[in-house]
Amino acid sequence: MVSRVAVAMGLVISFGSMAGTVHAATARTSQPSGIFVFDAAANAATAVADVVGGPFPDVQGFDWTVSWATLEPTSPMSGSYQWSVLDNAVTAAANAGFTSQITVLPGTQAPQWVIAACPDVTITLLHTQKVVTIAVPTSTCFLDDWTTFIAALGAHLAGAAGITSVQASGLGDQGEMTLSPPTTGTWADVGVTTASLLAGWKQVLTTWRASLPPSIPSALAIEEPLGIGVSNVLGTLIPWVHSHFGSKVWIQQNALRATTPETSGYWPILRNASKWTNTGWQMFGYGTENGDLETAFKIGLASHAHYFQVYLADILDSTKTAALEYLASQV
Repeated sequence: MVSRVAVAMGLVISFGSMAGTVHAATARTSQPSGIFVFDAAANAATAVADVVGGPFPDVQGFDWTVSWATLEPTSPMSGSYQWSVLDNAVTAAANAGFTSQITVLPGTQAPQWVIAACPDVTITLLHTQKVVTIAVPTSTCFLDDWTTFIAALGAHLAGAAGITSVQASGLGDQGEMTLSPPTTGTWADVGVTTASLLAGWKQVLTTWRASLPPSIPSALAIEEPLGIGVSNVLGTLIPWVHSHFGSKVWIQQNALRATTPETSGYWPILRNASKWTNTGWQMFGYGTENGDLETAFKIGLASHAHYFQVYLADILDSTKTAALEYLASQV
């Protein structure tokens, strides 16, 4: 792990249509290994300053999340993309010598104009039990709007440096593949099945790879979309990703904790994928939600993961520093 007090290196970041040129006093290459701080792009200025001045500044970079609605608040008919929140986050990280991963959240954070124009469904979110309405993710309307946005983001990132990866988000509630249950009926009632999900994910992943600059890989955050035993997407999708994109698509899972099993579920998938691409874990949560943090890290490391996304709250918690230092010594 590269310490931020390492010998200073010059870094020039050119974002094309993004916000200018950045010179950083300390630089990390956009390598696919290390610890990334998980936080919202809108909080970037504060988050970067807090990490630099906090108990554990020895991170590779940040994983910035931003809602699709923030970046495209109105229909593309108006050409109204608002990139500033994302640009500012990447620039803030680069100014401090950090790299950035990017996650744009569709699903519950899609623009209202998309939800209003497309077939919709009301769901009960698994993680909060909140009832929300989203566009049916396998509908032609949603997929057309989302892939159009992906193409615009890819063009915007042309020539960008300092970006380690862009998450290949698409048909889930947020950045992952999970779809919470409808409040009434089933997903099949609105045309969401294993077959339609597979077709939708293949379309979205193909668009990500066609749109992003070749130097920026995609990261797929895996879940079985409707639950193991309800849908059967991953068994077909992961081999397809391997054969079509190889190491240009990374595989990660967003729920690592001290109770993550190593013989079932998603751990074996990541262990196997580590043989042909970069793999990573995002922590399940922060504070007490992960259980013993070092135990969770050891489980993730045993899968041969290359990177870990840790919530900002844990990065700034001095009681977690020893566990983070252990992880930093291993990645």
